[in-house]
Amino acid sequence: MRIDPLRNKIQKSYLWKTVDRNIIRSYPLTSHNDWTNLNYRYQPIKNRIKDHYSIEQRDHCVYCRQKINFKGYDEPIEHIIPKEARYDLMFTPLNLCLSCRTCNTKKSTNSPLSNRFRNNLSLNYDIYTSTHFRILHPHFDNFHDYVFIDDGLFYRSYNRDKGLLHIYFFDLNSPTKIIDLARDQKIDKFNFHKKLTHKMRDPSLSQKQKRRIREILLEVIDRRPL
Repeated sequence: MRIDPLRNKIQKSYLWKTVDRNIIRSYPLTSHNDWTNLNYRYQPIKNRIKDHYSIEQRDHCVYCRQKINFKGYDEPIEHIIPKEARYDLMFTPLNLCLSCRTCNTKKSTNSPLSNRFRNNLSLNYDIYTSTHFRILHPHFDNFHDYVFIDDGLFYRSYNRDKGLLHIYFFDLNSPTKIIDLARDQKIDKFNFHKKLTHKMRDPSLSQKQKRRIREILLEVIDRRPL
């Protein structure tokens, strides 16, 4: 089952305006701390970037495909390669997107690059290709070539390593994510419980997968009503 109001990948990256270039020229980047320390100078650019990707992504996270809750979430702009690793890419459109709070926290400063390139971060190194990344790149990879949402509840991959790594990297089948996914689809508590119970009877599931479903059931029953 494919549930995805978002395009497979970002079609149009942000295009710099003349005013953006003028701001960066006047206040050139020197470290990743500039993102915060010079916020009063960069805020107009950030606002335009956020507005662009909000429309392009239809307010959905590029990593999990769930609706982004912007309430109390002041910094949804995601640096695909962390700014701590490449501050020179801090305003590079192909390194920017919007992500939900959970995926942003999961990714944090962890490198999305494949093992081959993770320790090769020369500032002049070309990183604009899908094969350099161990997770799905929002600008380069079609999400549904790698990942689908099984029964509207669980993230599964098409037996492709990158899809599996993406699911693992963001822990997409965690109780929190699955509950949020059900809520995003407006599945009520009764039907959600019914779906999970039915899924438990699937003979193809591993013991690990069944344990995860039990965790989700307990989370729903005891602590996280929909």
